[in-house]
Amino acid sequence: MRVPDVYPILCDKLRALQALPYAKLQEMIDVMPTSIPIDIMNEAITIEVRVEWTDQRKRGMRITATAFGSSCFRMERTSESVLVEPD
Repeated sequence: MRVPDVYPILCDKLRALQALPYAKLQEMIDVMPTSIPIDIMNEAITIEVRVEWTDQRKRGMRITATAFGSSCFRMERTSESVLVEPD
């Protein structure tokens, strides 16, 4: 997996999720992470998406997207997250 090839896709996925209504994101909290298989330059990559509260008072959410893929002799991963505040 080449991070420079995957990172823009990871950011696009985060932007799309960030644009969802707050109530829809709340439905995604405390559920199993969503795995999205993609193919980048003939490489199988999995993007895992997780939504969680940023603190105990549940004032905001963190959306984290992590890409997993092979790289020579090991599994490579890169991750990015965004914070979403209530409307």
